[in-house]
Amino acid sequence: MTLTIGGKSETRLDVVAREFRIVEEYRVFRHARCEPAKDVVHRNAHAPNRRLSAPLSRFQRDIIPVIHGTKYSIGDRLRYRLIVDRRQLRRVVHKINSAAPPRRRRIGLLGGSFNPAHDGHRYVSLLALKRLALDEVWWLVSPQNPLKASAGMADLASRLDGARAVARHRRIRVTDIERRLGTRHTVDTLAALGRRFPRHAFVWLMGADNLAQIEHWKDWPKIFSRAPIAVIDRSTYSYSALAGKAARRFRRARLDARRAKSLAVTDPPAWVFIRGKPHPASATGIRNARAGRGNGADGANRGRRA
Repeated sequence: MTLTIGGKSETRLDVVAREFRIVEEYRVFRHARCEPAKDVVHRNAHAPNRRLSAPLSRFQRDIIPVIHGTKYSIGDRLRYRLIVDRRQLRRVVHKINSAAPPRRRRIGLLGGSFNPAHDGHRYVSLLALKRLALDEVWWLVSPQNPLKASAGMADLASRLDGARAVARHRRIRVTDIERRLGTRHTVDTLAALGRRFPRHAFVWLMGADNLAQIEHWKDWPKIFSRAPIAVIDRSTYSYSALAGKAARRFRRARLDARRAKSLAVTDPPAWVFIRGKPHPASATGIRNARAGRGNGADGANRGRRA
C-alpha cells in the first residue's frame, strides 16, 4: 500500500517508521497548548523544562490534518492516534517487518547478439543502473537473433568472452541463459525468466532503434505486458520511435522520466524513455571497420532483437 504524505509517496512501512516522531511532536505541541501560528514555543520532549522555538508549518501541513480528519482516511488517522509510545511503535514495526515480503531484486535485461559487445552496451547499462535504481543488468547474449542472418555471426563462446571483457563491472552480468532456457524470442525469454526467478523484478532495456521496429518482433504487444520497458535515447532513431506504432499504442502506459526509479516495481504495461548523452559505438560499425568497409558511424544495431 502506498500513501501520500506531505506530497510524497511512501510505503506503509515508511509511514509507520515516521509515526512515532510525528505523534510525539504533536503531543508536545498539544501539551504546550500553542495556538497555530508561524512560530510557536513548545516544550522539548527530552527536556520538559526547556522551551524551544520551532516553526509550525510542519504541524499545519502533516499533523493537524491527520488528527482532525481533513486529509487522510479513517484508517490512517487511527494509526496516528494509536501509536503513542515507543513500545507500541516497536511492536507495530516488528509485525510489519515480519509480514513484509523480501525486497525483489531489480534486474535490467539487455538482450542482443553482442557481435561484438562494445562500450555503447556498457554505457547503456551504467545509465540504466543509475536512472532506474537497478541492482544488476544482465546481458542476454543470444545464440542466434531470429531477425539476423547467421552469416558473419561469431560463435556464442567468442561473443560471451568479448562481452565479459567489455562489461568490467560487478553489477553487469554476462549470461547465455537464453541458450539454457531454449528460447529465441524476447516474449518467450521474459516468460521463462519470470517463472524461473519469481522474486526478481525485471526491466527490459532497449534502444530507441528497437522500439521503432518492435512491431516486427514475435507477439510484441505481449512484451509490454510481461515486463516494464526502459527505452534508451538514440538521437538518430528517437523521433521515429516515439512516433511509432508501439509508442502510440502504449502511450497511456508511458511514465514520466522523473518516475524512472519506480519502473521496476510498476505493474506492466509500463515504459519510460531515458534521455542521455549519445554514444557513438555500434556493433555494425565495428564489424565494418574490421572488414575495412567504414569507420562505424552508420547502421547502429538495427533489428538487434526479436
